[in-house]
Amino acid sequence: EPMQYAALSAIEDSSAENARRIQRRLKIISKKLREMSLQFMEPDGAMYVYPKIGNGKRDVELVRRALDLGIAIAPGSGFGEGYSEFIRISACQPDDQLESGMDLLKAAVTSC
Repeated sequence: EPMQYAALSAIEDSSAENARRIQRRLKIISKKLREMSLQFMEPDGAMYVYPKIGNGKRDVELVRRALDLGIAIAPGSGFGEGYSEFIRISACQPDDQLESGMDLLKAAVTSC
């Protein structure tokens, strides 16, 4: 019975606000990536972005530098062979943290 109530609640709950929130955050990420001149595809339904860091930069090196600055991103190589020039950025942080995190990422990209 508790599972049925949870399922009914989920069906009645609208996901529209969450979708708007994620779209807003993806716009923040996209804007900052454009400022960094990084190549990426605008996500159509995902909650993350895979920018190409390019110029022979390795994902793990950038991830380590980003961690040193206090932000966590995922290395592209963790998602398959051939993705070592990519990183994965999640849109699941509050807007203000996302803005400051993207500024830190810019510093990490510049210093690598």
